[in-house]
Amino acid sequence: MHCSRFVTPVLAGLATVSLQAAAMEPEVRDTDQVRYVSGGVGKQERQALDALASSPDGDFDTRIHLSANSGHYLGDAQVEIRDTSGHTVLDTQTEGPLLLVDLPAGTYTVEARNGNRTQGTEIEVAQGGDTTPVYLTWAI
Repeated sequence: MHCSRFVTPVLAGLATVSLQAAAMEPEVRDTDQVRYVSGGVGKQERQALDALASSPDGDFDTRIHLSANSGHYLGDAQVEIRDTSGHTVLDTQTEGPLLLVDLPAGTYTVEARNGNRTQGTEIEVAQGGDTTPVYLTWAI
């Protein structure tokens, strides 16, 4: 009887920690063309994305950073990536300031809308090359 008074709170605490850890795990999504993951809200989530990107399962060749010109991160942007034929290979709402994408080798247009402002750039992804960093910054 005395033991159950202490075991129940400890088990509840462990369940809470386990749920928090699961909430920080980035969810990798697949489309018929690409794999991607978005997040990076808070230090722990950014660390989880960094760990995923450098893991053998990561293999994300494009890393998109969204920020204000003040340096503050921006999330909740609509990001569209198109190939040279104009076909959309990814169109997603970000869940934070970072978006990791596994794209086939080629040239792409990346556009992101935050509110009523759009930023974009063209990128070249090499087969088996280094990660392509993309920095999109808004004057806010």
